[in-house]
Amino acid sequence: MAYVHLPYHHIFIVVDLKSRLEGRIDRQALIKYLKDNPQEKVVLFDIAVNEDMPLGWRAAWMLRHIASPNEPLFKTFLPMAVNSIHLFDDSKQREWLKIVSKLDVPQELQGILYDHCVNVWLDISKHAALRISAFQWIARMVSIYPDLISEVKLLMAPEYVDALTPGIQGTFKKLIKVFD
Repeated sequence: MAYVHLPYHHIFIVVDLKSRLEGRIDRQALIKYLKDNPQEKVVLFDIAVNEDMPLGWRAAWMLRHIASPNEPLFKTFLPMAVNSIHLFDDSKQREWLKIVSKLDVPQELQGILYDHCVNVWLDISKHAALRISAFQWIARMVSIYPDLISEVKLLMAPEYVDALTPGIQGTFKKLIKVFD
């Protein structure tokens, strides 16, 4: 697992932020708190990458709500997140895919993420929600790199689509309309 190394004085911030992530989260209050204390975004990122469920997922969920393509923190830590995403459990992987979908991912990381998403998509034992999030990234890559379309059409074989729930199959059908 990749770790964000924090100075010693951040230990109290970590404890405070962890306590804010436990139990019921008031998202708007936490967003305001992070806006008022921007140094804690690094701590939130650390928790999101390094903590197990449910705390790691909650921190990633919160990061998704503050993610911005122009946020320097996300640009700084994006390589670590992309290179670590395969280590996360399914729920946390899905949350990270939602985060990166809001960001401008540099070309050198797009291939790593694309390969990961293809592997997730092909693994029909994975949760359908994670698989469709992975396919959404794949579809995004096709919109950037149209030459991928023939490869991606192979990924749309019935054995991969039929394993999705009916609701997620509907989302899938909407996604692939752009491929025609």
